[in-house]
Amino acid sequence: MPNTSQHPPDRGDTALPLRRAPGCTSRTGALCLVTLCLLDTGFKPARAEPRQRLIVLDPGHGGTDSGALSTDGSLSEARLVLDIAKRVRRILLRRDPGLLVLMTREHDIAVSLEERIALANAWNADVFLSLHLNAASSSVRKGGVVTFVLDRRDGQDIEEDRVRQGPSHGGDPRGLQRVLSSLQRGDLAERSKQLARSVQRLTVATGRRGLPSLADRGVRRRLFSVLLGARMPAALLEAAFLTEPREAAALRTERYRELLAGGIAEGILSYLQAVS
Repeated sequence: MPNTSQHPPDRGDTALPLRRAPGCTSRTGALCLVTLCLLDTGFKPARAEPRQRLIVLDPGHGGTDSGALSTDGSLSEARLVLDIAKRVRRILLRRDPGLLVLMTREHDIAVSLEERIALANAWNADVFLSLHLNAASSSVRKGGVVTFVLDRRDGQDIEEDRVRQGPSHGGDPRGLQRVLSSLQRGDLAERSKQLARSVQRLTVATGRRGLPSLADRGVRRRLFSVLLGARMPAALLEAAFLTEPREAAALRTERYRELLAGGIAEGILSYLQAVS
Protein backbone atom coordinates (compact mmCIF):
# COMPACT_ATOMS: atom_id res chain seq x y z
CA MET A 1 0.00 0.00 0.00
CA PRO A 2 1.16 3.60 -0.46
CA ASN A 3 3.36 5.13 2.19
CA THR A 4 1.04 7.16 4.39
CA SER A 5 3.73 9.79 4.93
CA GLN A 6 3.25 11.04 1.38
CA HIS A 7 1.47 14.33 0.88
CA PRO A 8 -0.02 16.25 -2.07
CA PRO A 9 1.98 18.75 -4.12
CA ASP A 10 2.41 22.33 -2.96
CA ARG A 11 0.97 23.84 -6.12
CA GLY A 12 -2.48 25.10 -7.00
CA ASP A 13 -3.36 23.54 -10.35
CA THR A 14 -3.24 19.89 -9.13
CA ALA A 15 -4.03 18.61 -12.63
CA LEU A 16 -1.25 16.07 -12.30
CA PRO A 17 0.17 14.50 -15.49
CA LEU A 18 -0.21 10.99 -14.10
CA ARG A 19 1.21 8.38 -16.47
CA ARG A 20 1.58 4.64 -16.13
CA ALA A 21 5.21 3.69 -15.58
CA PRO A 22 6.83 0.81 -17.50
CA GLY A 23 5.83 -2.48 -15.93
CA CYS A 24 2.71 -1.10 -14.26
CA THR A 25 -0.31 -3.36 -14.42
CA SER A 26 -3.96 -2.80 -13.56
CA ARG A 27 -3.24 -4.40 -10.18
CA THR A 28 -0.46 -1.93 -9.40
CA GLY A 29 -1.84 1.09 -11.20
CA ALA A 30 -2.60 3.24 -8.16
CA LEU A 31 0.70 2.34 -6.50
CA CYS A 32 2.52 3.34 -9.68
CA LEU A 33 0.60 6.62 -9.70
CA VAL A 34 1.84 7.37 -6.19
CA THR A 35 5.42 6.58 -7.24
CA LEU A 36 5.12 8.78 -10.31
CA CYS A 37 3.66 11.61 -8.25
CA LEU A 38 6.70 11.48 -6.00
CA LEU A 39 9.33 11.10 -8.71
CA ASP A 40 7.85 12.75 -11.78
CA THR A 41 5.39 15.47 -10.83
CA GLY A 42 7.03 17.50 -8.08
CA PHE A 43 5.44 16.00 -4.99
CA LYS A 44 7.06 17.36 -1.85
CA PRO A 45 6.98 16.09 1.72
CA ALA A 46 4.59 18.72 3.06
CA ARG A 47 1.78 21.02 2.01
CA ALA A 48 2.74 24.58 1.15
CA GLU A 49 -0.08 25.92 3.30
CA PRO A 50 -1.00 24.08 6.52
CA ARG A 51 -4.69 24.93 6.17
CA GLN A 52 -4.96 24.28 2.43
CA ARG A 53 -7.77 21.79 1.90
CA LEU A 54 -7.50 18.71 -0.29
CA ILE A 55 -10.41 17.05 -2.06
CA VAL A 56 -10.03 13.53 -3.48
CA LEU A 57 -12.47 12.57 -6.23
CA ASP A 58 -12.78 8.87 -6.94
CA PRO A 59 -14.26 7.99 -10.36
CA GLY A 60 -15.51 4.44 -9.86
CA HIS A 61 -14.51 1.36 -11.89
CA GLY A 62 -12.14 1.72 -14.89
CA GLY A 63 -9.99 -0.46 -17.12
CA THR A 64 -11.64 -3.77 -17.89
CA ASP A 65 -14.34 -3.00 -15.31
CA SER A 66 -16.86 -0.81 -17.12
CA GLY A 67 -19.28 -0.69 -14.21
CA ALA A 68 -22.95 -0.23 -15.01
CA LEU A 69 -24.12 -0.03 -18.62
CA SER A 70 -27.09 1.65 -20.25
CA THR A 71 -29.83 -0.63 -21.52
CA ASP A 72 -28.42 -0.60 -25.06
CA GLY A 73 -24.83 -0.99 -23.79
CA SER A 74 -23.60 2.22 -25.40
CA LEU A 75 -22.94 4.14 -22.17
CA SER A 76 -20.55 2.89 -19.48
CA GLU A 77 -20.39 4.05 -15.91
CA ALA A 78 -16.58 4.04 -15.79
CA ARG A 79 -16.15 6.50 -18.66
CA LEU A 80 -19.01 8.78 -17.68
CA VAL A 81 -17.94 9.19 -14.05
CA LEU A 82 -14.38 9.95 -15.17
CA ASP A 83 -15.76 12.71 -17.40
CA ILE A 84 -17.96 14.04 -14.59
CA ALA A 85 -15.08 13.93 -12.06
CA LYS A 86 -12.86 16.01 -14.33
CA ARG A 87 -15.65 18.54 -14.67
CA VAL A 88 -16.09 18.64 -10.88
CA ARG A 89 -12.36 19.28 -10.46
CA ARG A 90 -12.39 22.11 -12.99
CA ILE A 91 -15.39 23.77 -11.31
CA LEU A 92 -13.92 23.42 -7.82
CA LEU A 93 -10.62 24.99 -8.85
CA ARG A 94 -12.41 27.79 -10.66
CA ARG A 95 -14.60 28.54 -7.65
CA ASP A 96 -11.79 28.19 -5.09
CA PRO A 97 -8.27 28.29 -6.59
CA GLY A 98 -6.82 27.64 -3.13
CA LEU A 99 -8.11 24.08 -3.06
CA LEU A 100 -6.10 21.01 -3.97
CA VAL A 101 -8.12 18.52 -6.00
CA LEU A 102 -6.73 15.07 -6.81
CA MET A 103 -8.29 12.04 -8.47
CA THR A 104 -7.72 8.35 -7.83
CA ARG A 105 -7.54 7.80 -11.57
CA GLU A 106 -7.02 10.21 -14.46
CA HIS A 107 -7.55 7.68 -17.26
CA ASP A 108 -9.52 4.55 -18.04
CA ILE A 109 -7.41 2.27 -15.84
CA ALA A 110 -8.22 -0.18 -13.06
CA VAL A 111 -7.62 0.87 -9.46
CA SER A 112 -8.63 -1.51 -6.67
CA LEU A 113 -11.03 -0.53 -3.91
CA GLU A 114 -8.25 -0.74 -1.31
CA GLU A 115 -5.92 1.46 -3.34
CA ARG A 116 -8.54 4.17 -3.77
CA ILE A 117 -9.03 4.90 -0.08
CA ALA A 118 -5.31 4.24 0.60
CA LEU A 119 -4.46 7.05 -1.82
CA ALA A 120 -6.85 9.44 -0.05
CA ASN A 121 -5.36 8.53 3.32
CA ALA A 122 -1.80 8.83 1.99
CA TRP A 123 -2.60 12.27 0.59
CA ASN A 124 -4.08 13.31 3.94
CA ALA A 125 -7.32 14.36 2.24
CA ASP A 126 -9.99 16.49 3.86
CA VAL A 127 -12.81 15.02 1.74
CA PHE A 128 -13.20 11.76 -0.19
CA LEU A 129 -16.08 11.43 -2.66
CA SER A 130 -16.53 8.31 -4.78
CA LEU A 131 -18.53 8.93 -7.96
CA HIS A 132 -20.78 6.28 -9.48
CA LEU A 133 -23.83 5.78 -11.68
CA ASN A 134 -26.61 3.39 -10.77
CA ALA A 135 -28.33 0.58 -12.65
CA ALA A 136 -31.16 -1.86 -12.06
CA SER A 137 -31.54 -5.34 -13.50
CA SER A 138 -35.33 -4.94 -13.56
CA SER A 139 -37.23 -2.00 -14.96
CA VAL A 140 -37.12 1.11 -12.79
CA ARG A 141 -40.18 3.29 -12.37
CA LYS A 142 -37.94 6.21 -11.49
CA GLY A 143 -34.22 6.77 -11.38
CA GLY A 144 -32.70 9.46 -9.27
CA VAL A 145 -29.76 10.48 -7.14
CA VAL A 146 -28.66 8.77 -3.93
CA THR A 147 -25.66 9.32 -1.66
CA PHE A 148 -24.26 6.75 0.74
CA VAL A 149 -22.23 6.94 3.92
CA LEU A 150 -20.57 4.02 5.66
CA ASP A 151 -22.68 1.60 7.67
CA ARG A 152 -21.86 -1.68 9.44
CA ARG A 153 -23.35 -4.92 8.21
CA ASP A 154 -22.31 -8.52 7.78
CA GLY A 155 -19.56 -9.80 5.50
CA GLN A 156 -21.99 -11.03 2.84
CA ASP A 157 -23.25 -7.49 2.35
CA ILE A 158 -19.67 -6.26 2.00
CA GLU A 159 -18.96 -8.88 -0.64
CA GLU A 160 -22.06 -7.90 -2.64
CA ASP A 161 -21.00 -4.26 -2.53
CA ARG A 162 -17.49 -5.14 -3.67
CA VAL A 163 -19.03 -6.68 -6.80
CA ARG A 164 -21.04 -3.50 -7.37
CA GLN A 165 -18.13 -1.10 -6.88
CA GLY A 166 -15.40 -2.94 -8.78
CA PRO A 167 -12.48 -5.33 -8.33
CA SER A 168 -10.49 -5.77 -5.16
CA HIS A 169 -7.02 -7.11 -4.64
CA GLY A 170 -7.94 -9.76 -2.15
CA GLY A 171 -8.42 -9.92 1.59
CA ASP A 172 -11.24 -11.20 3.74
CA PRO A 173 -14.16 -8.72 3.71
CA ARG A 174 -15.18 -9.81 7.21
CA GLY A 175 -11.67 -9.04 8.40
CA LEU A 176 -11.86 -5.63 6.74
CA GLN A 177 -15.08 -4.95 8.59
CA ARG A 178 -13.63 -5.86 11.97
CA VAL A 179 -10.43 -3.88 11.51
CA LEU A 180 -11.69 -0.80 9.67
CA SER A 181 -15.31 -0.10 10.53
CA SER A 182 -14.31 1.44 13.86
CA LEU A 183 -12.56 4.23 11.95
CA GLN A 184 -15.93 5.61 10.80
CA ARG A 185 -17.65 6.64 14.01
CA GLY A 186 -18.33 9.61 16.21
CA ASP A 187 -17.42 12.99 14.78
CA LEU A 188 -16.02 11.52 11.56
CA ALA A 189 -19.26 9.66 10.84
CA GLU A 190 -21.29 12.80 11.53
CA ARG A 191 -19.14 14.88 9.19
CA SER A 192 -19.49 12.21 6.51
CA LYS A 193 -23.26 12.48 6.81
CA GLN A 194 -23.00 16.26 6.60
CA LEU A 195 -20.93 15.95 3.43
CA ALA A 196 -23.38 13.44 1.96
CA ARG A 197 -26.42 15.62 2.70
CA SER A 198 -24.79 18.65 1.08
CA VAL A 199 -23.72 16.75 -2.05
CA GLN A 200 -27.11 15.03 -2.34
CA ARG A 201 -29.14 18.21 -1.99
CA LEU A 202 -27.20 20.27 -4.50
CA THR A 203 -26.70 17.49 -7.04
CA VAL A 204 -30.46 16.95 -7.13
CA ALA A 205 -31.14 20.69 -7.33
CA THR A 206 -28.86 21.28 -10.31
CA GLY A 207 -29.82 18.00 -12.00
CA ARG A 208 -33.44 19.14 -11.96
CA ARG A 209 -32.49 22.03 -14.22
CA GLY A 210 -32.07 19.42 -16.92
CA LEU A 211 -34.55 16.81 -15.64
CA PRO A 212 -37.26 18.51 -13.56
CA SER A 213 -38.67 15.15 -12.42
CA LEU A 214 -35.29 13.85 -11.17
CA ALA A 215 -35.96 11.77 -8.06
CA ASP A 216 -34.26 12.49 -4.75
CA ARG A 217 -33.50 9.11 -3.16
CA GLY A 218 -31.86 10.74 -0.18
CA VAL A 219 -28.84 9.85 1.95
CA ARG A 220 -28.55 6.21 2.97
CA ARG A 221 -26.17 4.00 4.91
CA ARG A 222 -24.36 1.10 3.37
CA LEU A 223 -21.12 -0.73 3.99
CA PHE A 224 -19.34 0.10 0.76
CA SER A 225 -15.83 -1.33 0.78
CA VAL A 226 -14.36 1.73 -0.91
CA LEU A 227 -15.31 3.79 2.18
CA LEU A 228 -13.78 1.39 4.70
CA GLY A 229 -10.80 2.83 6.51
CA ALA A 230 -11.34 6.44 5.42
CA ARG A 231 -9.65 8.82 7.83
CA MET A 232 -11.61 11.79 6.49
CA PRO A 233 -15.28 12.57 5.79
CA ALA A 234 -16.21 10.22 2.95
CA ALA A 235 -19.29 9.47 0.87
CA LEU A 236 -20.31 7.62 -2.28
CA LEU A 237 -22.61 9.30 -4.80
CA GLU A 238 -24.78 7.46 -7.32
CA ALA A 239 -25.55 10.44 -9.56
CA ALA A 240 -28.01 8.84 -12.01
CA PHE A 241 -29.56 5.61 -13.25
CA LEU A 242 -28.07 4.44 -16.54
CA THR A 243 -31.00 2.06 -16.96
CA GLU A 244 -33.60 4.84 -16.64
CA PRO A 245 -34.25 6.00 -20.24
CA ARG A 246 -34.60 9.73 -19.55
CA GLU A 247 -31.48 9.86 -17.40
CA ALA A 248 -29.47 7.82 -19.88
CA ALA A 249 -30.51 10.19 -22.67
CA ALA A 250 -29.58 13.21 -20.54
CA LEU A 251 -26.17 11.72 -19.68
CA ARG A 252 -25.34 11.61 -23.39
CA THR A 253 -25.32 15.42 -23.39
CA GLU A 254 -22.45 17.54 -22.11
CA ARG A 255 -24.97 19.98 -20.67
CA TYR A 256 -26.43 17.46 -18.25
CA ARG A 257 -23.05 16.08 -17.21
CA GLU A 258 -21.96 19.67 -16.56
CA LEU A 259 -25.10 20.26 -14.48
CA LEU A 260 -24.39 17.18 -12.34
CA ALA A 261 -20.75 18.19 -11.95
CA GLY A 262 -21.78 21.68 -10.91
CA GLY A 263 -24.09 20.31 -8.25
CA ILE A 264 -21.45 17.95 -6.91
CA ALA A 265 -18.90 20.76 -6.75
CA GLU A 266 -21.36 23.09 -5.02
CA GLY A 267 -22.17 20.35 -2.54
CA ILE A 268 -18.50 19.94 -1.63
CA LEU A 269 -17.98 23.70 -1.37
CA SER A 270 -21.09 24.12 0.77
CA TYR A 271 -19.83 21.41 3.11
CA LEU A 272 -16.37 23.00 3.37
CA GLN A 273 -17.91 26.37 4.16
CA ALA A 274 -20.11 24.84 6.85
CA VAL A 275 -17.21 23.15 8.65
CA SER A 276 -14.63 25.93 8.21
